[in-house]
Amino acid sequence: MRPSLKWFEAFAVSIGLQGCAFGIKDLSHEPAVKSIIGQCYQLTSESFVYEARCVDLKSNGFGSREFCPGLQSFSAGSDLSTFPESYEDYLGNKAEWDKRMFDNLLFEEQRGILYPVSAGAKFHITTVVDYPWGETGHLLAIRADLIGPFGTEEVELRTIGLLTYGKIWARRDRVNGISFDSDFVKPCDLP
Repeated sequence: MRPSLKWFEAFAVSIGLQGCAFGIKDLSHEPAVKSIIGQCYQLTSESFVYEARCVDLKSNGFGSREFCPGLQSFSAGSDLSTFPESYEDYLGNKAEWDKRMFDNLLFEEQRGILYPVSAGAKFHITTVVDYPWGETGHLLAIRADLIGPFGTEEVELRTIGLLTYGKIWARRDRVNGISFDSDFVKPCDLP
């Protein structure tokens, strides 16, 4: 007896999808992560808020992105992306820095830095999620309430190298939870 073609097609599709990540996973209540939710952290270097492509927390399935404020440090440049040394340096050649720092997708307006944030500014972690990323599984995404020059604003922290620019601020160790790079972030209670 030969299997039906529909059964074979369904089987082939299911095999093809097994390597793909599916669904955003909220990690905020997991033991290794919940200790940082609501905790106060502060910036250890001059930083900026920019127009970022962030994880769409309301999406499902394979995930999606949306524009939101992102937080990055002026000192977080890398071999693949360079940043101005300061906000004044950025303003001195804004158009060139915007092109260098923020690539545009088709029909997308040029993005840029929205405003500077001083070292010592504080933020509180609000959300930690696993974001689906094709065959590689899930990547970490962290949102925080930044207490900035214009009040409190939700921002996405630098965690995903493929979606954002510059060095990564936070990493996940499945045993010890989330760790932050002290070049950019430290707990508020540390000197």
